[in-house]
Amino acid sequence: ENKNNFHTLIDNIRASDIEQIRRKSDIDLVNRAFRFFRENNITNAQLAARLKAEFDQSRCISVNEEKEKEDQQILLNSLEDRDNGIRAIFAVQKLNEGWDVLNLFDIVRCYTTRDSKAGKPGKTTISEAQLIGRGARYFPFVADGHNDRFKRKYDNDLADELRVLEELHYHSINDSRYISELRTALIEEGMMDEREITRKLKLKDSFKATDFYKHGLIYLNEKVPHNYQYVKSFADMGVARRNYEHTIASGRGSSDAILTENGRVGK
Repeated sequence: ENKNNFHTLIDNIRASDIEQIRRKSDIDLVNRAFRFFRENNITNAQLAARLKAEFDQSRCISVNEEKEKEDQQILLNSLEDRDNGIRAIFAVQKLNEGWDVLNLFDIVRCYTTRDSKAGKPGKTTISEAQLIGRGARYFPFVADGHNDRFKRKYDNDLADELRVLEELHYHSINDSRYISELRTALIEEGMMDEREITRKLKLKDSFKATDFYKHGLIYLNEKVPHNYQYVKSFADMGVARRNYEHTIASGRGSSDAILTENGRVGK
C-alpha cells in the first residue's frame, strides 16, 4: 500500500508541488538542495520530471514477500555498484538482518503506530533503532585533501557540502513521544550517548611544584597511518559478484518407528 501511495504521489507531482515545498521548507538540507538547483538553473518543472524518472516503478523494489526477496538478492547486494539503478526500497521487517549496504542515506518511516509499554520502547522501535544502526555504516570515499577513504572527514567542518555523505537521515512524523522512545532505543543499542558533559580539568599548584610534574616523562605510541593502497576487493581483481546456491548431501540417515508393537505411536 505504501509503495502504491508513493508512486501515485510521484506520478502526479507537478512544478507547483515543488514550489510549495520550496516556500514552506525550513530544513537546512532541503534549502541547500534548492539553492543548488537554482544556481544550476534547474527549474521546478525539470525537477518534477527528474523525480518521476528517478523514482519510476522500475527503480523501486519491494521486499515484503519472501519470494520477491530471494529474486532480488542480487539487486539488494549490489546497491553500491555504479550501474545499479535502484533508488528506493520498500520493506516491512525484512532488511533488519542479513543485509548490509553503505550508500544508504535516508530511511523513511511510513506508519505512525507505536508499541511502547510503561514508557519503554517496544519491539518495533528497537527494531527501527537497529535498522538505523545498519544504515549508519560509513560510506568510504576520497575527497580533496582527504585521501583516507575509511576515515570520517567533516566532523569538525559541519558546513562543508560533502558532509551530507557522512550523514543518515531518518524521516518520521513529528511525534515527540515516538522520537523520545527512538532516542532511548538508540541509547540502549549503544548508538548514541545518553548525555555528553564537557569538563575542564585544572592541575593544583602543589602538583605543578613537584619534580614529577617538572621532570617527568610521558611516553606516547607512535601513530603510523594505515596504507590502504594495497588493499584490494574482489571487484578490483576482476571477480564478478554473483550468488551461488549449492546443496551438499551429508550422507547420513536415520530410522524412526511410527507404530510400536502395542499399536501406540512411538519412535
